[in-house]
Amino acid sequence: MARRYYLQPLTSHYTDYTFYHANAAASPSEPYLIYVSVSADHRRRVKELREENAEFITQKKSEAEDAIRLMARSAETKMSTERSKNGLIILQADYGLASAFTDRGIRHPEEDEHGGPMVIDVTIPLQSMTQDSRVTIPGGRSKADLLGFYDPCIGESKKLRIRYLFREKVHEVTVTDKEVLRIPMKGELIFSITSLC
Repeated sequence: MARRYYLQPLTSHYTDYTFYHANAAASPSEPYLIYVSVSADHRRRVKELREENAEFITQKKSEAEDAIRLMARSAETKMSTERSKNGLIILQADYGLASAFTDRGIRHPEEDEHGGPMVIDVTIPLQSMTQDSRVTIPGGRSKADLLGFYDPCIGESKKLRIRYLFREKVHEVTVTDKEVLRIPMKGELIFSITSLC
């Protein structure tokens, strides 16, 4: 008697591979993992999605750039205030293609089909969000919806990486697109400025 397998996906289509859990109908206690490559299909779907939404992406990018220009003065004021009290200063903030973020920094991927970047600088919007030496972004929603942000790589997984100065110590944190962000935190210390003197 031949075995029958029922495939159940374990991950979303946003990865290069989809992992399936296969249960044999004759022996359900013996699970198998089957790896099915879907990267070519995924890339095709992402390309189609970007082409269909090219005008929308361009509009959102323009709106984000306009918002950043308007936030620049506010960000400078908040940075000066934070500097005077040894508070939270955003040194660099980048948002975009998750696979571009490595332990050593950001591997800037090629531009998308329309010449746009896959990782964008969101330092000014993050500094503008600073309130009493803290930044909190609730989870559950894409950060592309935040003022000064947009989705530079529609259809792909995204991350936000922030390098910041707090009480003369440099910290770095990376969160996924829908993950809660609360800074400052103790766990992301990179180095202390006072230890360099």
